[in-house]
Amino acid sequence: MFQTYIEILNRNPSIPFFILEEINKNPERLANAFVNAGLPIQKVFDMITDAAQKGIIRPVDPNQLIINLISMSVFPLVGRNMIQPVLFQNDKRAYNKFLESQKAEVADFIIQSIQITKD
Repeated sequence: MFQTYIEILNRNPSIPFFILEEINKNPERLANAFVNAGLPIQKVFDMITDAAQKGIIRPVDPNQLIINLISMSVFPLVGRNMIQPVLFQNDKRAYNKFLESQKAEVADFIIQSIQITKD
C-alpha cells in the first residue's frame, strides 16, 4: 500500500501542494475528508500499540511514527524545487531515480526505527 501511495504521488506531484493549500485555506474540510474517507487511523494506532505491547516492535508513539512516514514520503515531492538543484544538480532523471528509490528507503528506515535491537 505504501509503495502505491508513493507511485501515485510521483505521477501526480501537485497533490501534496494541493493538500498543503487546503490545510491552510480550510483545515476543517480536509480533516473531515480524511475522516469521511474511512481511513482506519485508529486501527493503525491500535496495531502499533498492540505490537509494542507484545514485544514485536519497540515502543513508539503512533503519532510520531505516522508523521515521520508521511513527512519522508511527501517532503521529497514538496521540496522538489530545492532538492533537485541542490542534491541532483537539476538532473531530473537522477531526481526521479531518487524518488523511485525512496519507496524502499522509507520502508527500511521505518522498519529499522521500530525494530527491537539486541544489545
